[in-house]
Amino acid sequence: MNEKKNLSITAMICDLREVNEEVLNQYGEIYVESMIVYVTEQSQEILNRHHVQIESMILERLDLDVEIIERNGTFTITPAPAGNKKLNLIVNGRLIIEPGSNEALTNYIHIQVNGEVICPENLGSQLSSRLTCNGSTKLYPDSCILAESPLHADRVFALRAKAENQYYVIGKALFLGSSSSYELLLQKKVRIICSHAIVAESALETAVQLLDEKADITLVPDGCQYVNEACCLDATFLDRYGSKAYIDANVTVGDTGLPDGLEFLYIKGDVNLPEEYKPDFLKVCKNFSRILTFRGKCITDVTDLVIDKALLESSPKGLHVTDCVNVKITDDVPTELIRERLTLDDCINITCPENLISVIQTIATDYVLLSPSEEDKENADMVSSPEQTVRIKAMKYKM
Repeated sequence: MNEKKNLSITAMICDLREVNEEVLNQYGEIYVESMIVYVTEQSQEILNRHHVQIESMILERLDLDVEIIERNGTFTITPAPAGNKKLNLIVNGRLIIEPGSNEALTNYIHIQVNGEVICPENLGSQLSSRLTCNGSTKLYPDSCILAESPLHADRVFALRAKAENQYYVIGKALFLGSSSSYELLLQKKVRIICSHAIVAESALETAVQLLDEKADITLVPDGCQYVNEACCLDATFLDRYGSKAYIDANVTVGDTGLPDGLEFLYIKGDVNLPEEYKPDFLKVCKNFSRILTFRGKCITDVTDLVIDKALLESSPKGLHVTDCVNVKITDDVPTELIRERLTLDDCINITCPENLISVIQTIATDYVLLSPSEEDKENADMVSSPEQTVRIKAMKYKM
């Protein structure tokens, strides 16, 4: 008679509320690794009887009639009548509560936010009783209209703005036009509440009359453009953004150097550039988070990147990889080639063969996770228990 196979579940969210004896009896050992695990009182008793091993950051009891909603990015709760549904909300990103959402909030028995919460002041106490936030919570005045960020206080906004109203901006407000561009907003007696404003020099006197007195102001030259995405200072930059730019992201300078004609840069992120172009860069850039210099080729802002021997051999001056999500190093890359040519910075998930982990630790900075490749993990598992484990991997799993 064949022995029962073991079961291994790896997931971000694991719903075990409907687990039963029949399912568990099919397996030997059962192991669950999850950030959040949901159970009922009854299912937890069944799991305990079967000695199910659970490793999680959050183990929460949730009734069967509660619907689980999980969202990545921005989720908005809008005004709506209270319904019959019971909701459990998980947001990885930003949760926005709109004014007048009192009834809609009663549908949510629990809200988990990994990121930022934006909420009117008068709903703060109602929200706090059901909120767990790993991040920040911002309460804005009830009298304000919530505005998108960044707010471009341009002619279109001025025409649409409601007279004698206050606008709350989650992030930055931009006043990059001429002073006359904002006369209509003054006539309408509009006020803008924000933590930070970027203002063209010639528009300063007008902008301060529109802004909350607590707002930090960054002055930039007239004609400056706002850029809120990671970019490369290459030959196409001037065509896209012009010669003056406020860049609210990381910046890379390619191996061909800075384009001719750059006049002004204000950078809120990191700068990656070849060492030889650093003096020219400092002549035009007035602010930056930090400068990281590199040798040779630079690869940036890639979601899935594979680094093999051929790629490193084609980069004789070195390869600098930065701001990438998943970086995989193949098993054909020699240790010495990594030491000589590769640098990794600000990458989230790095995988490599087990024997390369120690050397990757010496050339990688600001990474989130460094782990053996899946092939190495599977081989190790097969040595310890060949074909005896059923493995399930998912973002969200329900048993």
